[in-house]
Amino acid sequence: MNYFDLFNLPQIFNINEELLIKNFYELQKKFHPDKLTNSSINLLSSMNNKIILINKGYKILKDPINRAEHLLYLNNFIVDKKSYSHVEKSFLMKNISLFEKLEAIIKEKENSLALSNFINKIILKKNKYLNKLIYLFDLKNFKSIKSILIKMKFLQNLVSQAEKIKEKNNNL
Repeated sequence: MNYFDLFNLPQIFNINEELLIKNFYELQKKFHPDKLTNSSINLLSSMNNKIILINKGYKILKDPINRAEHLLYLNNFIVDKKSYSHVEKSFLMKNISLFEKLEAIIKEKENSLALSNFINKIILKKNKYLNKLIYLFDLKNFKSIKSILIKMKFLQNLVSQAEKIKEKNNNL
C-alpha cells in the first residue's frame, strides 16, 4: 500500500505535515463507519477496514522514521532485522557506550536530571541523522538512507528505554 497516494501527497520524505493532517481528517469524515449506521454489515466492515488503513497510514507518514522506512519500501529497499548486521562497527562501538551510560544513570538514586540530559543528548543525535535523511532523500541515495535509518532506529530504541525508566521513576 502506498500511503502517499492514500493521502494524496507527493512521494517525498519532507512532506507537508499540515496537509497530511488535513487529508487525514477529511478521509476520517468520509469513511467513518458511524456515517453508515443503517448500512449492511459488509459495507460497515469495508468502511471499518478503510479507517484502519487510514489510521495506519497516518501513523506511518507522521513519524519520520516510519515514513523513511515506507519510502525505502516503495523503492524496493527493505529494512529488516538482517539489515542491522550491516551497521558499521564503528557506530556500534561508539554507541554501545550509550547503553553503558544509561545503565550507570539507572543505578544513581537521584537520576531524574541525568536521565533528562541523556534523553536530550540522544534526541540531538537523532535530529542530526534526520537532517542527513532529508538531504539523502533529495539525492535519492537509498543505500545510504538505509544505513542512516538503522542508526536512527537504534537511537530511538535507546530514547524509548530511557523514557520508560524516567516514567517509572516519576511514578514511584
